[in-house]
Amino acid sequence: MKFKTNKMTTEQIIEQLTRLRLVGMADRLKTMMDTNFTMDDVDQFTLLGMLLEAQVSYKEQRTLELLLKNARLRKRVLPSSVICVAENGLSKEKWVRLCECNFIKQKTNLIIVGKTGVGKSFCASALAYQACTKGYKTLFLKMNKLIEELASARLQNTYLKLLSQISRVDLLIIDDLGIKKIDNDGLNFLFDIIEERTEAASTIFTSQYPVKNWYDIFNQNSTLAEAFLDRIIGNAEKVELKGESRRRRLSQKSIAN
Repeated sequence: MKFKTNKMTTEQIIEQLTRLRLVGMADRLKTMMDTNFTMDDVDQFTLLGMLLEAQVSYKEQRTLELLLKNARLRKRVLPSSVICVAENGLSKEKWVRLCECNFIKQKTNLIIVGKTGVGKSFCASALAYQACTKGYKTLFLKMNKLIEELASARLQNTYLKLLSQISRVDLLIIDDLGIKKIDNDGLNFLFDIIEERTEAASTIFTSQYPVKNWYDIFNQNSTLAEAFLDRIIGNAEKVELKGESRRRRLSQKSIAN
């Protein structure tokens, strides 16, 4: 017994693909039709492969865009934008190694220190972008913004929920640690985060203060400061950036032009 089949038009196939949320396949097929592509150009398996490849590419791009959106990056920095100079504390070899993101896989921390303007946040943003391209859930927050959000959450009785959300990301970037003195509440917030993330996820800290001076940031609460720093430094790689201010260089270059 033979079954009768109804041939679908290309427009109907595109409509069905869209209804099934196979947008990548639908878009590729529509593009083929718009460029006078005919079924005689390739065999059926090659055509199916092209459509599947388009769908995979579409989903990967959508996933990346969602990860980048959730990362809350102020600026998307490509790793290739970072200028590597060994004398300034960041060789090309070291940067390539960091961009492999093995420290995230190994759940270790990264500390980036240096004077104002040398590119600490720029490097951290580039690593955040790279982490997203590798599928890692990432969150980039300024130190003061992080403490403000946690303080607000505590007032609204959502502190534990927010703490859980922050603790679960694969890579957390805390930018500008020490830009202001941290009171006991802020230190407790930080300790709670690091306590949850130690040996469970990676955290990047940027600071203009050398690590040896970090005790001064914590408003002389030596007990909590020591516990906090022990969990960070004992499981971290350090990058110390040197050289003149990147912002100043860009400003001077802009004036010269």
